[in-house]
Amino acid sequence: MTDLSKTATKGAIIIPAAMESEEVFGCRTTPLVKMDTGTTSIKCQIIHHEPGQTLAVHIHPHSDDIMLVFQGCGEAFLGDAWFEVGEGDVIFAPEGIRHGTRNRTGSDRELVCYNWQVGMALRNGALGAAPDQASEDQSRLATPADCLKEKTPPPASEGIITNVEQGALFTGYGAEMRFVVWPKTGSHKMSLHKAIHPPGMAFREHSHPASADMVLAFRGRGEGYCFDGWYPMNQGDLLLAPRGVTHGTRHPGGGDPEPFICVGVGVPPQLDLYRAAGYL
Repeated sequence: MTDLSKTATKGAIIIPAAMESEEVFGCRTTPLVKMDTGTTSIKCQIIHHEPGQTLAVHIHPHSDDIMLVFQGCGEAFLGDAWFEVGEGDVIFAPEGIRHGTRNRTGSDRELVCYNWQVGMALRNGALGAAPDQASEDQSRLATPADCLKEKTPPPASEGIITNVEQGALFTGYGAEMRFVVWPKTGSHKMSLHKAIHPPGMAFREHSHPASADMVLAFRGRGEGYCFDGWYPMNQGDLLLAPRGVTHGTRHPGGGDPEPFICVGVGVPPQLDLYRAAGYL
């Protein structure tokens, strides 16, 4: 159901194989959600790193950035050092913090990351300006000497490296959910959560009054509710639900014993959900 003509008001389930790729910043990149498909404040893309390739270290002066390692392993630059990362790891880089990713030379597997970038927040919590394009400004790239330092991961105000298995636990909807990147970890423009669907379990149709939602089928297969009904979602597909649009996810069962695991990114963070969880 990749119909980006409807994303501005109705949402869509986006199938990466149906999208065209381009080279950005040294890596093959597949845009999934961008400015000309109906959004005004967030982008989502897949970044493919072949062995030896690097997404150059860069900054965004007004935008926050989240990278999720979907496949493979490699290294992520955050602040002023490189750190090892693997599948399920999450890199959150707030505005003004240098970041980048790379696959090791000699690796036998492609490093694949999903990347969300969100623009400037206004005083009332709404999102204003579109994600900035500073990554295309070569003067903002870190030099090789910048990337040789070793230190412990930076504090939350300078970004975090974490994993989808970590975070605040919420089970109020009947299955495990983790708040991985959210206001309590220093993110005030977007959030990232993980949700597990055992066979037969559903996060039923709902909407967020102030937040857009992007739900990635991270592992397994299931279904997503979007626009006008339930549609199949395979690993790697992305459900886009603009603010106020009804959406949901479920594992229909039918003999598949493997859980359906989703990662959702909310823009801005879903305060209604945190209130329901008792964290606010």
